[in-house]
Amino acid sequence: MAQPTYASSKPLSERDDDDPEAMIQQHPSRNDDGPLGGRVAIVTGGIGSAVTTHLASMGARVVVGYVGDPAPAAQIVASLNTTSRDGPRAVAVHADVSDPAQVTALFDAAEAAFGPELHVLVAAAGVQDAAYPSLAETTPEQWDRAFGVNARGAFLCCREAARPAASSPSRRPTWRR
Repeated sequence: MAQPTYASSKPLSERDDDDPEAMIQQHPSRNDDGPLGGRVAIVTGGIGSAVTTHLASMGARVVVGYVGDPAPAAQIVASLNTTSRDGPRAVAVHADVSDPAQVTALFDAAEAAFGPELHVLVAAAGVQDAAYPSLAETTPEQWDRAFGVNARGAFLCCREAARPAASSPSRRPTWRR
């Protein structure tokens, strides 16, 4: 399972689950203020920093799914956690959304950090390359990569959000109309 990255916080593997204070810190989303207080969100994709900051400003605890360079995700997580008064507000988790196992690990890390309920999913990961060739010059490998992240990644994230994980029957989607 992917371990979430906390800024200025112990990794989950070093927490004591028998300690009530540690459990409050592990699942702090129940004590937040704001219209999204007590809500948990997963955000994937390059637009994630603006969305993450906005969701956190409204009280949500946010899991930032990233691939590639971890610095931008670590920076936004550190910024949000520095201003949080009651435990981590955000965690960063490396996850290639085109890979079903990594998507499951992303959701498992969200549950480990903030509890089994997921309220918001922003599946915005996508491949966009300014040097992308014209359709006539696109190779099947280039198409597969773009489709794998842009379409399959959104599908895999939505599918994972819509069902409890076999590894964690307590995970449940929360649907609001």
